[in-house]
Amino acid sequence: QVSCSKTIEIGGDSEQEHTFKGDTLQKNEKCVIEFTNTDDKYQLILTLKEVKFDATSGCETDYVKFAKDKDSLATASKYCTLPEEGKRSIEGSPLFLEYCASKDDSTGFIVGVKRVAKGEGQQPVTCTDKVTITNDEVKTLSYKGDTLRKDQTCLIEVTSTDTNYNLALTFTEVVVSTVRNPSDKPIGVPFT
Repeated sequence: QVSCSKTIEIGGDSEQEHTFKGDTLQKNEKCVIEFTNTDDKYQLILTLKEVKFDATSGCETDYVKFAKDKDSLATASKYCTLPEEGKRSIEGSPLFLEYCASKDDSTGFIVGVKRVAKGEGQQPVTCTDKVTITNDEVKTLSYKGDTLRKDQTCLIEVTSTDTNYNLALTFTEVVVSTVRNPSDKPIGVPFT
């Protein structure tokens, strides 16, 4: 029997669909597909388009799952039907997909894989701030007006100097504006 595990190299700018159904769906074997990309300026986005396996086993014997590295496949979520929107995609390079189809009536699945320039899938962090909290100190961080960095993705790292203290973040107001109003002030509502 020929191994169903293989490597698929992704190139070009358009999404490539890969169908694992019928004759292309290996039965009664755990198959691992590695999606690679040879250009380090790019990463991959894998999206489940369709998933139809026999769900009577609770996805134990008929499933598809994916991860950013081969070792993480062991703990990755198994899907026998198409998962909710936020759980259908993964981004990285390389990417790994594992499937198993034990039933003859398992339909299979379709994945789309595309190559994107690094930073196009998720916005890269372009500014950082570090805030250190000591003991039971309370700090208020305000990012408004001149302190708000426009057109940037920022990461704010909050740390504690004492390992006996846990950090708690409370957002008292979050204001988001995608369009400017005539007064040029953000439009938003308090968030608690």
